[in-house]
This record gives sequence, C-alpha cells and structure tokens, in this order.
Amino acid sequence: MLLWKCLAEIILQMSCEILLLIYSIWLTVVHLLSMLEDVLTEDKGECVICLDDLQQGDVIARLPCLCIYHKR
Repeated sequence: MLLWKCLAEIILQMSCEILLLIYSIWLTVVHLLSMLEDVLTEDKGECVICLDDLQQGDVIARLPCLCIYHKR
C-alpha cells in the first residue's frame, strides 16, 4: 500500500511539472505571436481598440486572446 502511495505522489508531481511546462510553452508562443508584425491580406471587420475598419494592407497586432487591432 505504501508503494502505491509513493507512486501516486510521484505521478502527481510529474503531472504538475508537465502542466507547468505546457503552460510556459503556451505563454512563449503567445508572446512570440504578439511580436510578429502582421499585414492584413483581406478586410477583417473592425479594430477592437479604435473601432475603425481593418482593411487589407493594415499593419496589425494581436492580443493574447488573438483579437486583432491596428498597430500604430
């Protein structure tokens, strides 16, 4: 029984470490996406910040939720 308890604790600790690793990778990807300079290839509705239309050729940035806005 003690062996199962030790194994359960090891698995729980590994699971937490794996989740932390996945979370840190996700944060890195979101950060890298926010640094990319995107140029719209087609009209995309309105900017979530200024509410002006997003038009083809506009330089945009992305929020962590992936909403887009004018990068001015």
